[in-house]
Amino acid sequence: MNESKKVYAAIHAVAADLSELGIEKGRKNQAQGFVFRGIDDVLQTLSPILKKHKLLMLPTQIERVATVTTSSTGKPMNHVSVTMEYKFVSVEDGSEQVIRMPGEGMDSGDKATSKAVSMAYKYACFQALCIPFEGCEDSDEDSPEIGKATAPGVKQDKPPAPAPKAPESPKADGFIDEKQRKAIKEASLAALKTADQVSAWFKAKGIESFGKIKASQYDTLLAEVKRAKPNGAAA
Repeated sequence: MNESKKVYAAIHAVAADLSELGIEKGRKNQAQGFVFRGIDDVLQTLSPILKKHKLLMLPTQIERVATVTTSSTGKPMNHVSVTMEYKFVSVEDGSEQVIRMPGEGMDSGDKATSKAVSMAYKYACFQALCIPFEGCEDSDEDSPEIGKATAPGVKQDKPPAPAPKAPESPKADGFIDEKQRKAIKEASLAALKTADQVSAWFKAKGIESFGKIKASQYDTLLAEVKRAKPNGAAA
């Protein structure tokens, strides 16, 4: 009977670690204002986890198309599209799994190709390893009600004014914000060293992820985790 390919167990193990840590959207696009996860954030988080589970991720460029276009201000821009192939390889038995991912990049200088390759790498990791990000609002947390449709030319009755709500503290029962999640994640990894021990420490306190920490718990948990020691470490 053939043994199972260890590459799939390794990919699963990496994804499991990342499901606990996530990679937050900590960078902001200055031109368009959206937040994103940078290539450095992905490499810094992923590198020790790939090492831990003996998994390689080897890139091969399949296709590259370069053109010159102009920006909205009329400035010449180099535009590059690539198709990258990434081979996940288990160090233990040499088994492998290949995925492909496109990427695009634009730059006025010589960085268009590196931007395209970086985009392909990031999204290959995000999708193959199902990497969550912190600070994401769940669609179920905000469900606007849809009003009745009104035929053209028909006057719609003015809805009654909503009853006033009693003021409440925005953090009374809410969860910690993105800045606090980042702080407690960094403190946890500094104290407990590995994602597995961080996950076990918080699960022992009934907390499944950083995003589920309530604001009222933050100060106490942060102080406690800074004093925590990895399993097997001397007190």
